[in-house]
Order: sequence, then structure tokens, then C-alpha cells
Amino acid sequence: MWFRDLATGKETPITVTTGNEFRVRISRRGDRVAYSLGNASYVSSTTGGAPETLCNNCDLRIRHWSADDSKLLYQTGFPWRLLSFDFAGRKSVEMARHAEIGIYSSQYSPDDRWVAFNGIGRGVSRVYVAPAKPGVEFDAWIPVSDDKGWKDKPNWSPDGNLIYYFSDEDGYRCLFARRLDPVSKRPQGASFGVRHSHEARQSILNVPLAWLELAIAESHFVTVLGERTGNIWMKPLESRWRALEKSGL
Repeated sequence: MWFRDLATGKETPITVTTGNEFRVRISRRGDRVAYSLGNASYVSSTTGGAPETLCNNCDLRIRHWSADDSKLLYQTGFPWRLLSFDFAGRKSVEMARHAEIGIYSSQYSPDDRWVAFNGIGRGVSRVYVAPAKPGVEFDAWIPVSDDKGWKDKPNWSPDGNLIYYFSDEDGYRCLFARRLDPVSKRPQGASFGVRHSHEARQSILNVPLAWLELAIAESHFVTVLGERTGNIWMKPLESRWRALEKSGL
């Protein structure tokens, strides 16, 4: 795993292992990285050094850091539950769960007062917002998207007043957004398209959902496009008798 400074272009190795690091999440300050390796999870400094072990023999999905790097959102269990790991107290706190709906792709709001996540269950994939506190009941989950089609990978805008997410409601997989009330975080107005991806060759739809990610900045967003290409070849066909003659039959 490497750290690249986008301003200078300098690349620094963070880990030196023979395994495959995955579910990598950089802190919002940019000085720490959480990741999984095998069936364990760790935190490392972006300047290198020995990693800190979060857990061994655990099955969790690391998702997002709080603004001050003091907490780390993750999901575990079945259906997936939402928890927050507190580094100061070295303990986890359950924030939300549902018997029939799994919680995925969770993210703290810019002020850490709210959490956005993807709820999947009952044949529906939907984006929700909920208060960032322990034991939030389902009644307090605020639906941001409708229940038509597949919704995934919610992300907050830098000011916390928009939620971006992928949706296939128009028959493709495109980037949509919806405005939120600045105080209550309830949706305001209809969702709208931000970036449509209707191309056959380069498309968001060409990327498996498990590999698809999204990051939102002040003036741009970062995601993954899958590219599909193919070639048609032509080969002259000899007659059956000419082929037999060449073979000596």
C-alpha cells in the first residue's frame, strides 16, 4: 500500500507485506490509513512505521473516519450493523441495526453529527441519513432516495447539504444528488442527475458494485469507470476440398 501526495507527486510506501491490503480508508486529515489484511484490520501512519492492530480474526468493513480522526465507522454482522470505534476509549459503540436491512457504505457528515448509509433489504436498496449517536432506531432513519431501482455509495457534499449517490433509476448507473435541509437533513426537492454514464465502452455500469467507490470534493468527484473493448477478426476460409488436398487425404 502506497501514499501519494497529489501536490508534489511524491509516493511513500505505507506497508511492506506479502498479502493484499484492501478496504483502505484514509483519514480526513490525511495522516492515518485504516485497512484490512487477511481477516484482521489495522491503522498505519501515512509516513510509515509499525501498524496499530484494530482487531484480529474479525469480519468487518472499514468505512469512514470522523473529522478529528477520533472515531472510525465500520460495519459487521448479518445483516450488517453500523458501529463506531472510539480510539480514545478503545471500544466500539453500535449506532444502528435492523433485523431485515443491512447497512452498507456508511459515512460521517462533515460536522460528524449525522451518518449517511445505504440500507439493503426487503428487496430494496435505499439511501438513508440518521443522527450519529448510539442506538438509533429505524424510525429515526431519514430516507434520502426513493425505493425505485438500486441506490449505492452515498457521499456528503463538503457543506453537508447534499447527498450524492449512484442510481440506476434511468436504466443506467449514474451519479445523482439530492438537497437536504441544513438543520433537519430531510430531503428538499427531487433528486437530480450530476453525471450520466450512458456510454457502452466507458461506463460506471461496467464496474462491479463491490469495487465501485465515490469521493466528493469541493469542485470535483472521483470514481471508477470500467472500459470494455473488443475486436473482430477476419480469416479467409479455404474450400473443403482444398483443405483436404493440402492435408494429403
